[in-house]
Amino acid sequence: PYATIDKLLAYGCIMLFIQGLNLFAYSVFAHISYEETDIPRFKKINYSYIKELLSFTGWMVYSTVCITAKTQGLAVVLNKALGTIANAAYGVGMQISSMLSFVSSSLNNAIAPQLMSAEGCQNRSHMFFLAEVGSKFSFLLLAMIGIPTLFEMPTLLKIWLGDNVPSNTIIWSSTFIIAQVIDMLSTGLGLANKAIGNVARYTTFTTTPKLLVLPIGWVLLKFDYPLWTVCATVIFFETLCMFVRIWLFRRLDGFDMRKYIDTVIIKSMIPVLVSVIICRYLHSVVPIEYRLFATYFVSILFFAITTYFYVLTVKEKEILTTMLKKFMSKIR
Repeated sequence: PYATIDKLLAYGCIMLFIQGLNLFAYSVFAHISYEETDIPRFKKINYSYIKELLSFTGWMVYSTVCITAKTQGLAVVLNKALGTIANAAYGVGMQISSMLSFVSSSLNNAIAPQLMSAEGCQNRSHMFFLAEVGSKFSFLLLAMIGIPTLFEMPTLLKIWLGDNVPSNTIIWSSTFIIAQVIDMLSTGLGLANKAIGNVARYTTFTTTPKLLVLPIGWVLLKFDYPLWTVCATVIFFETLCMFVRIWLFRRLDGFDMRKYIDTVIIKSMIPVLVSVIICRYLHSVVPIEYRLFATYFVSILFFAITTYFYVLTVKEKEILTTMLKKFMSKIR
C-alpha cells in the first residue's frame, strides 16, 4: 500500500494539503499580478477591516450551516421516521437535483464578477440589472430542463437504477427540482446582497426559516401524515424565502420590486405553462418507448421560442445574440 497510516486519515491530510496549496497559489498570483498587494506585516494590518471581513465570513458560514443542516437534518428525520429506504430515495433525489443545477450555477459564476464590479464602481442600477438577468436566466435554464425531467422521471430513474428504484424516489426528486427552480427566481439578489455587503439581516431572514422544515417535517411524520405533506413544506419555505429576498431589497435605491416581480417572475411563467401543457399532451398521445426524446426535444424547443419572444427584453435579446455569436465563432 502507498499509505502506511489509516487511509481515511491519509485522505484527509491530502485534501488539507490541496486546500493549502490552492491558498498559496492564489496568494502568489495576486502578489505578482496586482501592485496594491503586499506581504502582510503586523504594523500594516488594518484590524477594523479584518473585523468587517470576519463578520461577512461569519454570516456566510451561518448561511451555509443553515442550508446544510436543513438538507442533512431532513435525511436524519426521514431515516428515524421512515427507515433507510426513505433515506435512500431522498439521497437519489438530491443527486438528480445537483446534476440539473450545474447549468444555472455556472451562469451565476459567470455573472458574479461583473455584478461585483458594477457595485464597486457605484453603478447600482447596472448591478441590479445584472442581478435581474442572473435570476431570470438561471430560472429559465433550470426550468427548461427541469420540466420535461419532472414528466419523464419514472423513465429516467428506470434507465439509471433499473428495477431497483427505492420507493418515493420520484416524489423527492420532483420536490428538489421544484424547490430549486423556485430558488432560482431570486438567486441574482443573493449575489447583489454579497456585493452590497449588508449580509446580517438578509442572511437571518432568508436562511433561518429553512430550518423550520425539520421540526414541522418531524411532527407531520410522527402523526402519520403522508410524505407529500413534508415535500409541500419544503417547497413552501423555499417559496417564502424567495419572496423574502425580494421584499428585503424594496427600499434600496435602484431596485424596483414591482418591475422585478413582473419581468422575472410573472413573465417567466409563460414558457413554463407552455412547456407543462406540451409535456402533458405528449404524455397522453406518444407511445412510451419514443416519448423520452420527444418530450425533451419538443418541450425545450417551444420553451426557448416562447422565452425569446415573450420574456426577454430588447437588451437581453442583444446579450443572448452576442453570446450565441461568440459560441458559434469558437465552434468554427
